[in-house]
Amino acid sequence: MFQSSQPKLWCLLTLVVASMASRSRADQVCHTVAVPTTATTFDVEIAIPRFDTAFGTLQAVTVTFEVEASAASQVESVGGTPSVGSLIPGVSAVVKASDSTPLASGSTTSSSAQSLAAYDGTLDYAGISGVTVPSTTLPDLVGSGSTTDSGTLGLYAGSPGNPGLSGTRVRVEGIGTYSGTGSTVASFSTQASVSVTVCYTYLPRVTSLCFGDGSGTACPCGNESTGETGCLNSFGFGSLLSATGGAAVSADTLTLSATVPGTNTTLFFQGTSAVGGGSGEVFGDGLHCAGGTTIELISLSAVGGVAQFPRTGDPLVSEAGYVSAGVTRYYQAWYRNSASFCTESTWNLSNALQVAWGS
Repeated sequence: MFQSSQPKLWCLLTLVVASMASRSRADQVCHTVAVPTTATTFDVEIAIPRFDTAFGTLQAVTVTFEVEASAASQVESVGGTPSVGSLIPGVSAVVKASDSTPLASGSTTSSSAQSLAAYDGTLDYAGISGVTVPSTTLPDLVGSGSTTDSGTLGLYAGSPGNPGLSGTRVRVEGIGTYSGTGSTVASFSTQASVSVTVCYTYLPRVTSLCFGDGSGTACPCGNESTGETGCLNSFGFGSLLSATGGAAVSADTLTLSATVPGTNTTLFFQGTSAVGGGSGEVFGDGLHCAGGTTIELISLSAVGGVAQFPRTGDPLVSEAGYVSAGVTRYYQAWYRNSASFCTESTWNLSNALQVAWGS
């Protein structure tokens, strides 16, 4: 029987299998911070939000930066012989974690050929022995780097619901040389702006399974869907159960939403295991997927074809399901579909969600 810690719930047969056929994938979230045009050299701390571990387990940190820079340069031949060479202005950049671990670096330069006479007696970067090159745009500098180092990941993984900011630093330094013959002096003036993007690759706490698309247990009357929804209903679509928010017990913002016909009655329930290894088993016009010890979370009427839990005033998902940190639970939506359609039953079900609850 379909067990519940609450008295009202329908009955069905369950099958518990240890493995689970879910479609899990790594997700990514990115943050970008820009530093306005500033004379180099500069070394600044930028406020990058840490990863909120209510949404998953951080796997990698990727840093990409883009520097737009310009440089003015000048050179004077100060020897008794002419000089032939090149002025090479540029900038270098490095992005570091708060513990000074380099995450990404690079440099860019430009070059202009110069032919200078012997020193004319005046150090003015002009005349026959000197030249001043006005500020010119340098080639854009783009650099990137990625790390899976656990120590660095720890610097970027914040507390659930309140991750805070990282101490990421970016340094852009003006560089320049004169490469040529003879005795010379040169100087360079650079300025740059930089945009830094930090991306977090993570394993989400919420993954989907039991789609009713033929990839698992067949729907009861060939009513497979073409998307990651449950089996088709009499209206010609399946019910998509999705989730938004974070799944950490201390910072639970998880919201479950299911697409159902009109204002039909919908019941959200929670299970402790995946039925049929995540493939489900036939029940009504659909597939039963969330099994084991089950709890009815709430029964409600959909609004405009969408059933959502929790609503304002409802308990949190973790509260309604008596969830503790570190457990994995499965969720599904059961809804009325009373039209004569597939079987004699008057109900159908959505796909299911697996949620690995964090602390």
